[in-house]
Amino acid sequence: MRAVDVAGRLDVIVTSAWRVYPHSKGLLETTEEDWDAMMSVNLRGVFLCCRRAVAQMVEQEPRGDVRGRVITMASQFGFVGCPGHYTYSVCKGGIVNMTRQLASTSDRVAS
Repeated sequence: MRAVDVAGRLDVIVTSAWRVYPHSKGLLETTEEDWDAMMSVNLRGVFLCCRRAVAQMVEQEPRGDVRGRVITMASQFGFVGCPGHYTYSVCKGGIVNMTRQLASTSDRVAS
C-alpha cells in the first residue's frame, strides 16, 4: 500500500468508485454481464478497498482515539431508485449499507 510505504501508516481512505454506461439499464434490460460489470467496480471494489484499509488501520497505533477513518461515497440513488438505472442504484444502496455495517462493527474489529 503506497500510503503506508510513504507515510508509515494509513490515516484515511476515501472510496469513490462508479461505473454506469453502458451497463446501467432498467431491470428487464439488465443482463448478467451488465450486473457483474457494475458490481465488480461499484460494490466489490469498495469492499476490497475498505477491507484492506481496515486491516492496516487495526494494526497501527491510534492517533488520539482513532486508528484511521474510512469515508465512502455513494449517491442519492443509494437511498431512492433511479428509473432506468437498476443495477447502479442497487450498488449504491449496497455501499450505504456497507458503510453502516463498517460503523457498527468498527469497535469490535479493533479489539
